[in-house]
Amino acid sequence: MIALLVWASLGAAQAGELRALTLVDGRVIRGEVVDMVGEEMIVKGPQGTERVPVARIVDVSHLDPQTYAALPPLRLMVVPFVSSEPKLIDAAGAVQLQVGQRADQMPAVDLVTAVSPAQLTYLDACGLNTDCALPIGKDRGADVVVAGSIELEADGYQLLLNTTWVASPKARRQVSISLRALGPEAIPSIDSALYTALHLEPPPVVAPPVAVATAPRGASPVSNRVEQLAWMPVPGVPSLARRDYVGLAWSIGMAAPITAGSVYLAGRASQRPGELVGLSLASWVVTSIAVNHAIGLRGPGQPPIGE
Repeated sequence: MIALLVWASLGAAQAGELRALTLVDGRVIRGEVVDMVGEEMIVKGPQGTERVPVARIVDVSHLDPQTYAALPPLRLMVVPFVSSEPKLIDAAGAVQLQVGQRADQMPAVDLVTAVSPAQLTYLDACGLNTDCALPIGKDRGADVVVAGSIELEADGYQLLLNTTWVASPKARRQVSISLRALGPEAIPSIDSALYTALHLEPPPVVAPPVAVATAPRGASPVSNRVEQLAWMPVPGVPSLARRDYVGLAWSIGMAAPITAGSVYLAGRASQRPGELVGLSLASWVVTSIAVNHAIGLRGPGQPPIGE
Protein backbone atom coordinates (compact mmCIF):
# COMPACT_ATOMS: atom_id res chain seq x y z
CA MET A 1 0.00 0.00 0.00
CA ILE A 2 2.83 2.39 0.93
CA ALA A 3 4.55 1.64 -2.37
CA LEU A 4 1.38 2.56 -4.27
CA LEU A 5 1.12 5.84 -2.35
CA VAL A 6 4.75 6.61 -3.13
CA TRP A 7 4.25 5.91 -6.81
CA ALA A 8 1.11 8.08 -6.83
CA SER A 9 3.02 10.93 -5.17
CA LEU A 10 5.79 10.68 -7.73
CA GLY A 11 3.33 10.58 -10.58
CA ALA A 12 1.84 13.88 -9.43
CA ALA A 13 5.24 15.54 -9.05
CA GLN A 14 6.93 17.53 -11.78
CA ALA A 15 10.57 17.02 -12.68
CA GLY A 16 12.84 18.83 -10.26
CA GLU A 17 10.30 19.11 -7.43
CA LEU A 18 11.49 18.49 -3.89
CA ARG A 19 10.22 15.88 -1.46
CA ALA A 20 10.74 14.86 2.16
CA LEU A 21 10.80 11.08 2.59
CA THR A 22 10.29 9.49 6.01
CA LEU A 23 11.74 5.98 6.35
CA VAL A 24 10.79 3.10 8.63
CA ASP A 25 13.93 3.66 10.73
CA GLY A 26 12.94 7.29 11.46
CA ARG A 27 15.35 8.99 9.07
CA VAL A 28 13.97 11.83 6.97
CA ILE A 29 15.58 12.33 3.57
CA ARG A 30 15.09 15.70 1.94
CA GLY A 31 15.97 16.38 -1.66
CA GLU A 32 15.03 16.17 -5.30
CA VAL A 33 13.53 12.91 -6.51
CA VAL A 34 15.34 12.56 -9.80
CA ASP A 35 14.42 9.05 -10.91
CA MET A 36 12.91 5.67 -10.10
CA VAL A 37 15.00 2.58 -10.87
CA GLY A 38 13.17 -0.65 -10.21
CA GLU A 39 11.97 -0.53 -6.60
CA GLU A 40 14.39 2.26 -5.66
CA MET A 41 13.94 6.01 -5.61
CA ILE A 42 16.97 8.14 -6.54
CA VAL A 43 17.10 11.23 -4.33
CA LYS A 44 19.65 14.01 -4.70
CA GLY A 45 20.14 15.87 -1.43
CA PRO A 46 22.61 18.43 -0.05
CA GLN A 47 25.22 15.79 0.84
CA GLY A 48 24.88 13.71 -2.33
CA THR A 49 22.72 11.08 -3.99
CA GLU A 50 20.95 8.26 -2.17
CA ARG A 51 19.12 5.21 -3.49
CA VAL A 52 16.07 4.66 -1.28
CA PRO A 53 14.12 1.37 -1.44
CA VAL A 54 10.46 2.22 -1.89
CA ALA A 55 9.53 -0.47 0.63
CA ARG A 56 11.32 1.49 3.37
CA ILE A 57 9.39 4.72 2.79
CA VAL A 58 6.44 5.37 5.12
CA ASP A 59 5.62 8.94 4.11
CA VAL A 60 6.22 11.36 1.22
CA SER A 61 5.55 15.09 1.61
CA HIS A 62 6.15 18.20 -0.45
CA LEU A 63 9.23 20.30 0.34
CA ASP A 64 9.28 23.93 -0.75
CA PRO A 65 12.53 25.38 -2.18
CA GLN A 66 12.93 27.93 0.62
CA THR A 67 12.86 25.24 3.31
CA TYR A 68 15.29 23.10 1.32
CA ALA A 69 17.71 25.99 0.81
CA ALA A 70 17.66 26.72 4.55
CA LEU A 71 18.48 23.15 5.61
CA PRO A 72 21.41 23.11 8.06
CA PRO A 73 24.49 21.04 7.25
CA LEU A 74 24.69 17.45 8.46
CA ARG A 75 26.74 17.41 11.65
CA LEU A 76 29.02 14.38 12.08
CA MET A 77 30.84 13.38 15.26
CA VAL A 78 33.70 10.95 14.61
CA VAL A 79 34.55 9.15 17.87
CA PRO A 80 38.00 7.58 18.59
CA PHE A 81 38.72 4.53 16.43
CA VAL A 82 39.86 1.34 18.14
CA SER A 83 41.74 -1.89 17.42
CA SER A 84 42.18 -5.17 19.25
CA GLU A 85 45.83 -5.16 18.12
CA PRO A 86 47.97 -2.96 20.41
CA LYS A 87 50.37 -2.28 17.53
CA LEU A 88 47.50 -0.84 15.46
CA ILE A 89 46.30 1.71 18.01
CA ASP A 90 48.28 4.51 16.36
CA ALA A 91 47.10 3.36 12.93
CA ALA A 92 43.49 3.45 14.15
CA GLY A 93 44.03 7.04 15.26
CA ALA A 94 45.50 7.93 11.86
CA VAL A 95 42.52 6.40 10.00
CA GLN A 96 40.13 8.23 12.34
CA LEU A 97 41.88 11.45 11.36
CA GLN A 98 41.54 10.57 7.67
CA VAL A 99 37.83 9.83 8.09
CA GLY A 100 37.35 13.15 9.87
CA GLN A 101 39.21 15.02 7.14
CA ARG A 102 37.18 13.36 4.40
CA ALA A 103 33.93 14.10 6.26
CA ASP A 104 34.93 17.73 6.63
CA GLN A 105 35.39 17.95 2.85
CA MET A 106 31.95 16.55 2.02
CA PRO A 107 29.31 19.02 0.79
CA ALA A 108 26.91 20.37 3.41
CA VAL A 109 28.67 18.57 6.26
CA ASP A 110 30.04 20.01 9.51
CA LEU A 111 32.42 18.10 11.75
CA VAL A 112 31.78 18.18 15.50
CA THR A 113 35.19 18.43 17.15
CA ALA A 114 34.68 20.36 20.39
CA VAL A 115 34.39 17.85 23.24
CA SER A 116 35.64 18.15 26.79
CA PRO A 117 38.53 15.99 28.10
CA ALA A 118 36.06 14.02 30.25
CA GLN A 119 33.83 13.39 27.22
CA LEU A 120 36.84 12.31 25.16
CA THR A 121 37.85 9.82 27.84
CA TYR A 122 34.28 8.48 27.86
CA LEU A 123 34.23 8.18 24.06
CA ASP A 124 37.56 6.32 24.10
CA ALA A 125 35.86 3.58 26.09
CA CYS A 126 32.88 3.35 23.72
CA GLY A 127 34.83 1.75 20.90
CA LEU A 128 32.51 0.58 18.11
CA ASN A 129 29.43 0.98 20.30
CA THR A 130 27.78 4.05 18.80
CA ASP A 131 24.86 3.76 21.24
CA CYS A 132 27.38 4.52 23.98
CA ALA A 133 28.36 7.74 22.21
CA LEU A 134 24.82 8.95 21.47
CA PRO A 135 24.36 11.00 24.69
CA ILE A 136 27.50 13.02 23.96
CA GLY A 137 26.53 13.29 20.31
CA LYS A 138 23.19 14.73 21.34
CA ASP A 139 24.88 17.09 23.81
CA ARG A 140 27.21 18.39 21.09
CA GLY A 141 24.43 18.82 18.52
CA ALA A 142 25.59 16.00 16.23
CA ASP A 143 23.23 14.40 13.72
CA VAL A 144 25.30 11.26 13.13
CA VAL A 145 27.89 9.43 15.23
CA VAL A 146 30.66 7.66 13.32
CA ALA A 147 32.76 4.95 15.01
CA GLY A 148 35.40 2.69 13.50
CA SER A 149 38.02 0.04 14.02
CA ILE A 150 41.11 -1.28 12.25
CA GLU A 151 42.05 -4.96 12.39
CA LEU A 152 44.60 -7.18 10.66
CA GLU A 153 43.64 -9.35 7.70
CA ALA A 154 45.59 -11.92 5.73
CA ASP A 155 46.47 -9.43 2.96
CA GLY A 156 46.25 -6.15 4.84
CA TYR A 157 43.72 -4.50 7.09
CA GLN A 158 39.98 -4.41 7.72
CA LEU A 159 38.28 -1.06 8.26
CA LEU A 160 34.90 -1.20 9.98
CA LEU A 161 32.67 1.87 10.11
CA ASN A 162 29.52 2.17 12.25
CA THR A 163 27.10 5.07 11.84
CA THR A 164 24.06 5.88 13.98
CA TRP A 165 21.64 8.79 13.62
CA VAL A 166 21.31 10.60 16.95
CA ALA A 167 17.63 11.56 16.56
CA SER A 168 16.71 8.11 15.19
CA PRO A 169 18.93 5.45 16.81
CA LYS A 170 17.26 2.72 14.74
CA ALA A 171 18.83 4.34 11.71
CA ARG A 172 22.29 2.82 11.63
CA ARG A 173 24.67 1.19 9.19
CA GLN A 174 27.85 -0.88 9.31
CA VAL A 175 30.37 -0.98 6.45
CA SER A 176 33.42 -3.22 6.24
CA ILE A 177 36.17 -2.84 3.63
CA SER A 178 39.63 -4.34 3.08
CA LEU A 179 42.70 -2.14 2.70
CA ARG A 180 46.06 -3.22 1.35
CA ALA A 181 47.79 -0.31 3.11
CA LEU A 182 46.94 2.56 5.44
CA GLY A 183 48.73 5.38 3.64
CA PRO A 184 47.45 8.02 1.21
CA GLU A 185 46.58 5.31 -1.33
CA ALA A 186 43.78 4.18 1.03
CA ILE A 187 41.99 7.56 0.96
CA PRO A 188 39.69 6.77 -2.03
CA SER A 189 38.55 3.54 -0.34
CA ILE A 190 38.02 5.29 3.00
CA ASP A 191 36.11 8.06 1.22
CA SER A 192 33.86 5.48 -0.47
CA ALA A 193 33.26 3.62 2.81
CA LEU A 194 32.27 6.84 4.58
CA TYR A 195 29.74 7.76 1.89
CA THR A 196 28.30 4.24 1.98
CA ALA A 197 28.04 4.32 5.77
CA LEU A 198 25.99 7.51 5.40
CA HIS A 199 23.68 5.81 2.84
CA LEU A 200 25.13 7.97 0.05
CA GLU A 201 26.43 6.90 -3.33
CA PRO A 202 30.24 7.28 -3.33
CA PRO A 203 31.59 9.91 -5.69
CA PRO A 204 33.47 8.63 -8.74
CA VAL A 205 37.14 8.00 -8.17
CA VAL A 206 39.18 10.38 -10.31
CA ALA A 207 42.60 9.04 -11.23
CA PRO A 208 45.41 11.57 -10.80
CA PRO A 209 46.76 12.94 -14.07
CA VAL A 210 49.78 11.09 -15.39
CA ALA A 211 52.64 13.25 -16.55
CA VAL A 212 53.85 12.15 -19.98
CA ALA A 213 57.29 13.21 -21.14
CA THR A 214 57.36 14.28 -24.76
CA ALA A 215 60.25 14.44 -27.18
CA PRO A 216 60.71 16.86 -30.08
CA ARG A 217 59.10 15.85 -33.34
CA GLY A 218 61.23 13.47 -35.36
CA ALA A 219 63.15 12.18 -32.35
CA SER A 220 62.58 9.25 -30.03
CA PRO A 221 62.93 9.40 -26.23
CA VAL A 222 66.50 8.75 -25.07
CA SER A 223 66.80 5.81 -22.69
CA ASN A 224 69.76 4.87 -20.53
CA ARG A 225 70.55 2.06 -22.97
CA VAL A 226 70.73 4.47 -25.90
CA GLU A 227 72.98 6.80 -23.92
CA GLN A 228 75.32 3.89 -23.28
CA LEU A 229 75.33 2.99 -26.97
CA ALA A 230 76.52 6.53 -27.76
CA TRP A 231 79.90 5.60 -26.25
CA MET A 232 80.45 2.76 -28.74
CA PRO A 233 83.18 3.54 -31.32
CA VAL A 234 80.77 2.80 -34.18
CA PRO A 235 78.98 5.78 -35.75
CA GLY A 236 75.18 5.68 -35.91
CA VAL A 237 74.51 2.96 -33.31
CA PRO A 238 72.28 5.09 -31.02
CA SER A 239 70.41 6.46 -34.06
CA LEU A 240 69.79 2.90 -35.25
CA ALA A 241 68.53 1.92 -31.77
CA ARG A 242 66.07 4.81 -31.91
CA ARG A 243 64.98 3.92 -35.46
CA ASP A 244 66.23 7.36 -36.49
CA TYR A 245 67.42 6.35 -39.94
CA VAL A 246 68.08 9.92 -41.01
CA GLY A 247 70.34 10.29 -37.99
CA LEU A 248 72.07 7.02 -38.91
CA ALA A 249 72.85 8.30 -42.39
CA TRP A 250 74.10 11.60 -41.02
CA SER A 251 76.30 9.86 -38.47
CA ILE A 252 78.01 7.65 -41.04
CA GLY A 253 78.17 10.49 -43.57
CA MET A 254 79.96 12.74 -41.08
CA ALA A 255 82.20 10.15 -39.42
CA ALA A 256 83.66 8.74 -42.65
CA PRO A 257 85.12 11.94 -44.14
CA ILE A 258 86.28 13.23 -40.75
CA THR A 259 88.09 9.98 -40.07
CA ALA A 260 89.57 9.92 -43.60
CA GLY A 261 90.90 13.41 -43.16
CA SER A 262 92.32 12.52 -39.77
CA VAL A 263 94.07 9.44 -41.23
CA TYR A 264 95.57 11.57 -43.98
CA LEU A 265 96.92 14.06 -41.48
CA ALA A 266 98.14 11.28 -39.21
CA GLY A 267 99.98 9.66 -42.15
CA ARG A 268 101.85 12.87 -42.84
CA ALA A 269 102.68 13.42 -39.19
CA SER A 270 103.65 9.87 -38.20
CA GLN A 271 107.18 8.49 -38.58
CA ARG A 272 106.44 4.78 -38.22
CA PRO A 273 103.55 2.48 -39.35
CA GLY A 274 102.62 1.76 -35.71
CA GLU A 275 102.04 5.43 -35.04
CA LEU A 276 99.82 5.69 -38.11
CA VAL A 277 97.66 2.78 -36.95
CA GLY A 278 97.37 4.14 -33.41
CA LEU A 279 96.50 7.68 -34.52
CA SER A 280 93.99 6.37 -37.04
CA LEU A 281 92.22 4.19 -34.45
CA ALA A 282 92.18 7.03 -31.95
CA SER A 283 90.69 9.33 -34.58
CA TRP A 284 88.03 6.75 -35.44
CA VAL A 285 87.05 6.25 -31.79
CA VAL A 286 86.91 9.96 -30.96
CA THR A 287 85.01 10.82 -34.15
CA SER A 288 82.48 8.00 -33.70
CA ILE A 289 81.71 8.92 -30.08
CA ALA A 290 81.47 12.61 -30.91
CA VAL A 291 79.09 11.96 -33.84
CA ASN A 292 76.97 9.58 -31.73
CA HIS A 293 76.53 12.22 -29.04
CA ALA A 294 75.99 15.06 -31.48
CA ILE A 295 73.45 13.27 -33.69
CA GLY A 296 72.47 9.97 -32.10
CA LEU A 297 71.02 11.55 -28.95
CA ARG A 298 69.18 14.37 -30.64
CA GLY A 299 68.75 13.81 -34.37
CA PRO A 300 70.03 16.17 -37.06
CA GLY A 301 68.81 19.71 -36.55
CA GLN A 302 66.89 18.79 -33.36
CA PRO A 303 67.48 20.19 -29.85
CA PRO A 304 68.51 17.77 -27.10
CA ILE A 305 65.70 15.61 -25.71
CA GLY A 306 63.97 17.31 -22.78
CA GLU A 307 64.87 20.86 -23.78
